[in-house]
Amino acid sequence: KASSSSSSSMTRTRISLLEDIGFTWDPNERQWMERMGDLYYYKHTYGDCHVNSTINPQLYVWTNKQREQYHLSNRNQNIKMPLERINALNQIGFAWEDGRKKKRRKSKRTPWTVRFLELKEFHQSYGHCVVPQHYLRNPELGIWVKAQRRQYKLKVELDQPSGMNQSRIQMLNSIGFVWEVTNWEVTNISRNVEHDEKLKQKNKRLIQKTLSSTSVTSGKEYVIPFDIENKTSKQLHSAWKARFREYR
Repeated sequence: KASSSSSSSMTRTRISLLEDIGFTWDPNERQWMERMGDLYYYKHTYGDCHVNSTINPQLYVWTNKQREQYHLSNRNQNIKMPLERINALNQIGFAWEDGRKKKRRKSKRTPWTVRFLELKEFHQSYGHCVVPQHYLRNPELGIWVKAQRRQYKLKVELDQPSGMNQSRIQMLNSIGFVWEVTNWEVTNISRNVEHDEKLKQKNKRLIQKTLSSTSVTSGKEYVIPFDIENKTSKQLHSAWKARFREYR
């Protein structure tokens, strides 16, 4: 603190010299400038100022706080965000509305009938409707199936308001939907499904590698690899054996 008292070693000259090299007296202002530098680096790296919480959690919280202060400042005359900060953020293209949240609000829910058709396709591939909650090919389908069981329980067992109706129950019953499953059943069936999915992905990569490294032809047409999307691991194994016998 500058003072004429002999107890202080800080003089006007020293204050001036420190300010000339950008010394910040307010620790809060210094921290704000450090976060501003982080945001500038983030934009340079990722192309925008919509900070991902998994990449930089602290900066994510800070940017949301800037938006909050900005909107409070516009609504309340007693709360003012410094104009210098607003200008600094505007200069690097800071968005005062979080584009990620806005996009999530506008996202449309997948229609029930579309999910049903996805489940029907799953049933055709695996012979049952016990979809793993972390199904690799369609993660949302496992969550949807679990929700159908919950809605069914609300309607039939608890007699509470539910999105389930008789028409949907009949449609699900028509493909052998299981309304109650044990944890043991879910765990074991999920392992089998995940094993088949990983095998399909492995075979898919093998097909792509084979086609890119060789030019097997039949007349003028390239040999078309067999469909791997709707086959179990046993069917894939049999198909591979037949293909090798045909072209060896």
